[in-house]
Amino acid sequence: NRTFVRLGLERRGHSVVAVTDGDKILEFLESFPRPDLVITDHNMLRMNGREVLRHLRGDDRFKSLPVIVYSGDASIKSSIEGLNGMFVEKKSSIDSLFVALDAIAATLPKERR
Repeated sequence: NRTFVRLGLERRGHSVVAVTDGDKILEFLESFPRPDLVITDHNMLRMNGREVLRHLRGDDRFKSLPVIVYSGDASIKSSIEGLNGMFVEKKSSIDSLFVALDAIAATLPKERR
């Protein structure tokens, strides 16, 4: 669940902003400095994770923003990867999410890690 993921990320030293749905992700990105990464579920109200990713890839400001779609719906994996997103299946352990996060963090400038 969202709280468990947020606490796990914070314990690893990451700053986390949690929002409730896909629309809120886009509102956040319009209102605040660009984050280093977006982690989203696929099944959300009003706009799912794939739709969020599609919107981000259609906006020049966010085309290269790393996005992890963390979902129990493995059928979306190829479409997420086709949009240059990273899919992590919830059925695997939370460690899989942290491995994906570490891989993305390794590509960031040292001062942002």
